[in-house]
Amino acid sequence: MATSNTIMKCYACREEITTYICTGCSEHFCVDDLMKHREELKLQFHQIEDQRNQFAQTLDDQKNNRNNHPLIQQITQWERISIEKIRQTAEEQRNVIQQYAQTIEVKLRSFTEEMQKTVKKKDFNEIILKQLQIELEDLKNQLYQTNYIRIKQDSSSTFINKLLINITPTTTNLKWKQQATTIAGGNGPGNQLNQFDTPEGIYVDDQQQTIYVADPYNHRIIKWKFGERNGQVVAGGNGKGNRIDQLNSPCNVILDRNKKSLIICDVGNGRVVRWSLENQNDRQILIEDISCFGLMMNNKGDLFVSDWQRDEVKR
Repeated sequence: MATSNTIMKCYACREEITTYICTGCSEHFCVDDLMKHREELKLQFHQIEDQRNQFAQTLDDQKNNRNNHPLIQQITQWERISIEKIRQTAEEQRNVIQQYAQTIEVKLRSFTEEMQKTVKKKDFNEIILKQLQIELEDLKNQLYQTNYIRIKQDSSSTFINKLLINITPTTTNLKWKQQATTIAGGNGPGNQLNQFDTPEGIYVDDQQQTIYVADPYNHRIIKWKFGERNGQVVAGGNGKGNRIDQLNSPCNVILDRNKKSLIICDVGNGRVVRWSLENQNDRQILIEDISCFGLMMNNKGDLFVSDWQRDEVKR
């Protein structure tokens, strides 16, 4: 704790005396009170140190016995419930198969009675025998062949909720860098791949170290990797227009990671569109007749769009 001395009233004892300023709290103390102040600060430091040690011990305990963590316990609970749902569903389907087998058993009894009648009559020939053989083979097929019964997995079923872990990045002491670095554009207005013309909406993809920028006056969306000198047109870029392969003054863009596509506010055409990042011919109009401006998608995949003319937000 650096200090400088001067004659003035001590902050603690209130006497006019040679004092020393504490650069931490900017108060002036005499020699004795300055020493006391330092001891108080040292005590506070040791308290923080003790808290740090306790927290480090907690982390070690969690590492050695991870099942004590409340989030791990939630995952375990989800696992148990999901397994129970699978077990119940499997048992229900076994019962369906068993009931089906019972219907075959009823048909077999009827077939057996028919054979017994034929024996009593002692009236059978090649035609009757062939018919009996056909009926018996049909019963066998009904029990085992997939032409009569099959198992399919329902891909649309969501009876088990998928578990997703979403860790929010810490923003402690978030500050704007006074010497910010230009990472895209910065070469004046224009339509080259190292230029924008009045860029607006931005989406940051931290996973791919990429940003997507709505470039409205060039009627395109630019993908720009961090550290690159040029961007790449990933939507639009075919002139201003309302064709499915054109944009008109797009003002915002977000990434739909699950569907590997961009969702774009095509404000000049009054619509919200989807452009695939994997297939440039895969384009879709999601919403028509909307003066879109803002876009957002939550973790469930719900899309939120603001309509500046109607003063509303749609989901």
